[in-house]
Amino acid sequence: MNSVEFEKIVDDAEYINYDYGDHGETVLSVHFQSCFYFWNGHTPEIRQAILNCYTKYIELWGSHIKWGFDPLKDWKQKKISNLPSLQDVITKRADPDDIIEWYVADGSFEDDEIEYANKYVFSLLTNRAWQIQHGNILYFRLPRDLFFNQSTQEEILRFNQYCIQQLRPWYMVSGMQAATPFSDQGVKIDLVSQARDFKGIYIEDSWDTMRMPYGIRSFDWLTFVSNDLSEKIGGVLKLQDTLRKAKLRFQTIANGVLIQASDYPELIPNGTPDPESYLKLNHILRPLRDGNYGSMGDATYLGDNDRSQSFDIPLTDLWMRRFDHERVWNDLESTAKSRKPESIVKLSTNHICEISGRYRYEDDYDYVRNEPMPFEEPDSRENDHRSYIILNKGDIAPYYLKLGQHGELLETMEIEWTLFEEFNY
Repeated sequence: MNSVEFEKIVDDAEYINYDYGDHGETVLSVHFQSCFYFWNGHTPEIRQAILNCYTKYIELWGSHIKWGFDPLKDWKQKKISNLPSLQDVITKRADPDDIIEWYVADGSFEDDEIEYANKYVFSLLTNRAWQIQHGNILYFRLPRDLFFNQSTQEEILRFNQYCIQQLRPWYMVSGMQAATPFSDQGVKIDLVSQARDFKGIYIEDSWDTMRMPYGIRSFDWLTFVSNDLSEKIGGVLKLQDTLRKAKLRFQTIANGVLIQASDYPELIPNGTPDPESYLKLNHILRPLRDGNYGSMGDATYLGDNDRSQSFDIPLTDLWMRRFDHERVWNDLESTAKSRKPESIVKLSTNHICEISGRYRYEDDYDYVRNEPMPFEEPDSRENDHRSYIILNKGDIAPYYLKLGQHGELLETMEIEWTLFEEFNY
């Protein structure tokens, strides 16, 4: 999809709030965005890598950055000229148990403008050294018209690869993503509507950092999978071989594989066929997916008696499965229902799945705390910290990755997965 084709349909993904000014302001849009999920944000090495990425971003597009939040004082928005430098923040929070927060953007923060959808954003949040398997996130956003300009597109993609080389992420997703204001509280309903209309729009969520040990949430136009994470599906060489057979483009970079789903990012309007390459990539990466992610957003309350749908747990789960079967996202009511298995079904690593459904590792163990993974009810996924996966018939059951405190891969284990629920397709 080229720029002209893209702009013909993207208007339906733009949401304008007419309470702001005579002509309203865009509160939700679609722009190019890359999200990097990585470990060891508490270490000097990764903090320097973060600074390198930010410095490069500012060199390229810093003239558009006008404001940000002050993380050293009160997290109040200020003009960029009145903010401490990111170097100062990292220096003053040098303790490994300190977090590093940063958010800068274009436009203005005056009046209600902080609620507008920014085109230029650089954001990050790191973990603390004492935390167990908590990840870190860095993302940057750029206007989509820059991406569709050949010279600036090449510049963007070079910068994207630079960040991969610096951060050496666990995984990364990049493409045309939902462009929200700093806080998405006011657009949660719109995000659902946007996602319903366009399957190809990725939605960033900081909860991903908490779920990193369990796998990825989804894929995007560009998806980076680290060597360690690829061990869950047999290792990087097997992943590369599978991608070649599927005739999907990829390149080896830093500590993993960068996969490109198509020539250009696809919006995939509702009712149009899913691109074959997206379906192939979804099939390949499905065993890497977190099977019990939770919610991308809680319910939004518009008044005392008005409770409107946001990305609650069931809807989030269906969004993650949107490429698994044509009915999953197009016909939510028919696929929201699943059934408990009539008998115990076990599936061992490297064996072929015969029943499409959600599988659980019953004996999952917390090797850092040296105790079984906690759960509340055996027949419920709520507050269950054990590992889940989602497989379609014909998929190969993945390995289990034993991770250390900061996400380091300690062992790749063959296990037995148990069918938890069977899907109705």
